[in-house]
Amino acid sequence: VPNATTFHSSLLVSKDISMGGAVAISDILNVDNSSIFHSSLVVSDDVSMDDHVIVDGTLDVSSAVTLHSTLFVSNDISMENDIIIEGSIFDCGTIEISGAASVNDTLDVSNSVTFNSTLFVSKNITIDDTLDIYNSSKFNSSLVVNKDVSVGGTMTINETLDVSNATTFHSSLFVNNDISMGGDVTIGATLDVSNAVTFHSTLFVPNDISMENDIIIE
Repeated sequence: VPNATTFHSSLLVSKDISMGGAVAISDILNVDNSSIFHSSLVVSDDVSMDDHVIVDGTLDVSSAVTLHSTLFVSNDISMENDIIIEGSIFDCGTIEISGAASVNDTLDVSNSVTFNSTLFVSKNITIDDTLDIYNSSKFNSSLVVNKDVSVGGTMTINETLDVSNATTFHSSLFVNNDISMGGDVTIGATLDVSNAVTFHSTLFVPNDISMENDIIIE
């Protein structure tokens, strides 16, 4: 037919149809079996599918993608830009992030956390249980402790130890240099001094004094 053909009713074709030009359909295209496109498929409006879509090659989407249900990925996901997640992430396996991870809300971890490098925290840290540190700890500013401090080994202080209240030593106190005290010193047992003692003011002794050697008064 060299010119246009108009069918005012159904067209039933029991075998193949081959067309060398464009096909324009103004209504619904209803296909009961599979469709194979040997070239590009361009759709200028919405596409709605009631069943699975299988893509054997790359799915290239130039604009945003909205998924109203679950996304299952059986292999790796590689993204060249940021990932913004407004809800929770539930994962049963390993999550590996090669770049920075920014969390704008609470990071809740049910099991152990291992940091293979430095951990920088710009604000307060609250720990509800024991903080167990196997190696050295360095504080570049003040350390404020509201309750007891128990040290199982040696404590080295390179500057002044300032104690506002009473101090109790349950064992010996060794001092390699001078001791200066601005108030009274009360000793409940014997004061044993191996070398000379100098008093720059009055010495009051309410009981007896016993000396095994001479007393020299200048």
